[in-house]
Amino acid sequence: MLPAALSDCATGDTCPMRVYRWLGPFESGGSVRARLLKPNAAATAYVDSVVAGRRITPAQEEDGIPLDGDTDEDVAASALVQGGTGNPMWERPCNDNPGCQAGRPWIERTTQAPEGMIPQWEDYVIVRYKFDTDVDDVRKEAFRAAAADWRTHTCVGVIEDDAASNPYYLIGIYDTGSCWSNLGRPYSYGRINLGWCKNMNHKGSMIHELGHCLGLNHEQKRADAQAEYYGKGPALRMYWENVDSRWVSQYLPSEKTYIGSADDGGADPQIGHATYDYESIMHYYRQRSSNRTIANGYYFDAVPTSNNKLVGNRDHLSEGDIKQVLDAYRCRLRPEKL
Repeated sequence: MLPAALSDCATGDTCPMRVYRWLGPFESGGSVRARLLKPNAAATAYVDSVVAGRRITPAQEEDGIPLDGDTDEDVAASALVQGGTGNPMWERPCNDNPGCQAGRPWIERTTQAPEGMIPQWEDYVIVRYKFDTDVDDVRKEAFRAAAADWRTHTCVGVIEDDAASNPYYLIGIYDTGSCWSNLGRPYSYGRINLGWCKNMNHKGSMIHELGHCLGLNHEQKRADAQAEYYGKGPALRMYWENVDSRWVSQYLPSEKTYIGSADDGGADPQIGHATYDYESIMHYYRQRSSNRTIANGYYFDAVPTSNNKLVGNRDHLSEGDIKQVLDAYRCRLRPEKL
């Protein structure tokens, strides 16, 4: 890791700056090793903005600019708070249908550890993907590394399979200005777009998109993110005046977003409400508007604000990310591994 910055200087004519030259070998695409950079969504977007010669926000880079209007699943936070007609969503089970996440869970299972995975789980969930014809070797290398992170930490085997049949994911370049993914297990096939995700510098964004493939929603769309929900939250203080109208839907809560689950038996890793995960690889960075009158233009503050520094992580899967997938896919260690 690089040493800490000399100061938190953010304004003024001059600021102290350290400059480093990397003398080691480069990774694919001419990248410094990603683990040394400790990337977050904002830093990656900044570098890419310099290369592109135009401003690219972290959210645009990963998800593109959403269509105007909210989706059917997005509702005002007040409606969730007032709509206590049933039980909180952390009391739903993590089953095969509909599951406890925003997207449909994958259901193919095997007791045999897939190649490259440690034989430590009672069974393994298989998620198959294949590359479209236009994907270059540099992108393939980075995507394979992103898939390996999910295999390392969970019982979900994200496996490359050129002969994959429905359901599977097709990995290609469908929009060069962004990266995005469909959500959860498709009925036929889903797609992940690696347009702007070009190399190992974007491995974290590829991990993020694979999270969507596995059914994970953006963390800031939890029911307890912007308002109190059955006594939990809010985790964020929103400054709606600053939020671009095109991005409002990405901050409105969706009850389908994972927030914990019921007791599913065995050594269940999560029972009940799951702590809000500011460090999640699925959480947006703190975007800003050009109008700095309110809250210096930021879309939100974490509650407490000391957690502002955690959001936008694109370096690693957080403990919360891992626990969510272990819970959603009922990953259970073999008795001899306990």
